[in-house]
Amino acid sequence: SVSPTQQPSVSMQPTMQPTMQQGSALVALYDAMNGNEWEVNTNWLSDAPICQWYGIDCNNDDEVIEIDMYYNNLQGSIPSELGLLTNLEYL
Repeated sequence: SVSPTQQPSVSMQPTMQPTMQQGSALVALYDAMNGNEWEVNTNWLSDAPICQWYGIDCNNDDEVIEIDMYYNNLQGSIPSELGLLTNLEYL
């Protein structure tokens, strides 16, 4: 007899790890808001942990909770990818 073929459920699909998801969102912010021209962009797009990027504050679980870029020459539109920062409290 032939057994039914099991289709993978949504929970079996690979998901983006939180750190990668946060990195993608922050890179989108850098690209959309002219990061090369910021007054300070220390560690952005580097291999440094995201929580060490200038203007980024994280909680104890290394989740981005604040982006503080006040007076940093940001230009452009805030990208929709910031929605990936599900713990973001302050912008």
